[in-house]
Amino acid sequence: MTGINQGGPAFPSAQVEADGQGNFHSIHIEGMTLHQYYARGAMETLIGGIFNAEAAKAITEMEENEDISFFDQVAAGSLKMADAMIAAYKKREEENEGD
Repeated sequence: MTGINQGGPAFPSAQVEADGQGNFHSIHIEGMTLHQYYARGAMETLIGGIFNAEAAKAITEMEENEDISFFDQVAAGSLKMADAMIAAYKKREEENEGD
């Protein structure tokens, strides 16, 4: 995913494992990225709109366009929303650096 700001880990954690010889090791687990988390939330919202009458009309119109399926459009839109959220957070951090 070169070129996409992933925003860092959304839910980083640490896990402790025993090696069977009485030694314990801490393992850092990144989990999903903020970009993936935001995209998931956006997709959930977009798909939830399927039950809206306007969304149902839009789906019908999209299905008539054979170049791209409804699900491809939802996926692409979700990623664009995640990109925008990461960019907005980055801009806010840059604006608040002097505070």
